[in-house]
Amino acid sequence: MGIIEFITAAMPILSVLIFLVILRLPATTAMPLSYIVTVILAYVVWKVPLLHISAATLEGLFITITVLWIIFGAILLLNTLTYSGAMDVIRNGFITITPDMRIQVIIVAWLFEAFIEGAAGFGTPAAIAAPLLLALGFPPLAAVVIALIANSSPVPFAAVGTPMQVGVAQGLMQGGNVAPEVGTVLTEKGIDFGQFLQNIGAQVARIDVLVGTFIPLILVLILTRFFGKNKSWGEGFEVAGFAIFAGLSYTIPALLVASFIGVEFPTLLGALVGLALVVTAAKKGFLLPKEPWRSVIKEETVNEREQKENERDAERGSGHISLLLAWTPYLLIALILVLTRLIRPLKDWLTSITIIWKDILGTKVSSSFSPLYSPGAVFILVVLITVFIHKMDGEKVRKALSESGKAMIGTSIALGASIPMVRIFINSAVNLAGLESMPIELAELASKAFGGTWPLAAPFIGTLGAFIAGSATFSNMMFTLFQFSVAEVNGFSHVLIIALQVLGAAAGNMICVSNVVAAAAVVGLLGKEGTIIRFTLGPNMFYVIASGIIGLLITYFL
Repeated sequence: MGIIEFITAAMPILSVLIFLVILRLPATTAMPLSYIVTVILAYVVWKVPLLHISAATLEGLFITITVLWIIFGAILLLNTLTYSGAMDVIRNGFITITPDMRIQVIIVAWLFEAFIEGAAGFGTPAAIAAPLLLALGFPPLAAVVIALIANSSPVPFAAVGTPMQVGVAQGLMQGGNVAPEVGTVLTEKGIDFGQFLQNIGAQVARIDVLVGTFIPLILVLILTRFFGKNKSWGEGFEVAGFAIFAGLSYTIPALLVASFIGVEFPTLLGALVGLALVVTAAKKGFLLPKEPWRSVIKEETVNEREQKENERDAERGSGHISLLLAWTPYLLIALILVLTRLIRPLKDWLTSITIIWKDILGTKVSSSFSPLYSPGAVFILVVLITVFIHKMDGEKVRKALSESGKAMIGTSIALGASIPMVRIFINSAVNLAGLESMPIELAELASKAFGGTWPLAAPFIGTLGAFIAGSATFSNMMFTLFQFSVAEVNGFSHVLIIALQVLGAAAGNMICVSNVVAAAAVVGLLGKEGTIIRFTLGPNMFYVIASGIIGLLITYFL
């Protein structure tokens, strides 16, 4: 692969960095430009046939609809709860636990978001947590940045272990069966495929205790340093003890579940245990400073927003909604998501209604969508229930629908360009240049460059996959067999290298364009995607580099 081919393969990454981060163009402009450049280079340099480019584009548009279904549901739920007055009640409820915004960040973004990740996954958590933080008085940019960074450590196991059971498992398959090289290694080790997956999950959780535990502290530090009135690191470190306690309250239970039960429930059970421990500790003032912190930047803007909300209370009727009733929509979301993922007959019925687009334009490119199984359907169902139980009148419902529809316009443009671009990148193995797909060519180039230090590089491949594909599961599907092969050739532990891939893919959730656009859309920040990525890139690099260093130490010293 020459320099021109390298630029072509890296273009989906370079274009995002150039257009979004450096030139600070809004996603509605940056992503169509990125798509056009990628199409031209894929055709001219990679020699992907136009028919295949068209098929990948159509596949991307089809996937865009599935993502927009989720985003619309999340935005509509937010607006419904806003007009019903429930968001005001929820905000006041959190303040009764603790008025300290640093602790609210940990409870909402770190633990409640982890619970939603364990129940639903697929970008849903940040779309739920960001508006909750907004309702608590956090600036919109802070709400989105914090929600995205928090959606990292809980991702390796996510909803019923999907990144492992689907991403890693399918990534190690060829033609519906375990890849021959994988089967040979498993036979030599005397373990079956299920035990191999659990070994990987346990290794992921062990490393995450050393890395993910610090995510709550990072959230607090970013809040106080970049969004605090005093721009202070010290105000964040004041609650370092509580933040690390909160980190361990999730990562240790998740480790125990991954080690002794399996990969399906570490996120869900870890989050539940963590919520119970941390909320109790916060109420009792355990490890908390005497003075609560509420010094967010532009405090008068927050106050103005709160004043406007209070002025609309009479119109919304929020005084008639109890705290339990206000929380009922979120509780219903969590309950329905868990039941539809765990009750097999219900899951089978919901997934039986599936829209399949097979062999698009006569190619082998295919896609499918189960609209009733999607979190978007759950959001819509809960919105309908909320209208009834919160006794909303028709005018409030109309306003919620109108605002939600308007918010989707820019999001549709951004995702309608970025996701097709990604599908061209992923499906580029069909070409006349004699090259592998673009992601595999990039990965192989990195393998040659790093050699014996591959454990340090392995998480970068995972985060690259998630950054481009928009999903840790897709990243694992793309690169797990490649990571296995690198481990085999260089004599590294297969379990360790794949675990590092999984951790890197999880970290990629912080910066992937589709997640950023979705979270930004929910709180009305379309056009600020580049700014958001500049904030989330640092924590992403911490997670990836720290995981790689630990992997290197395990390889050569343990």
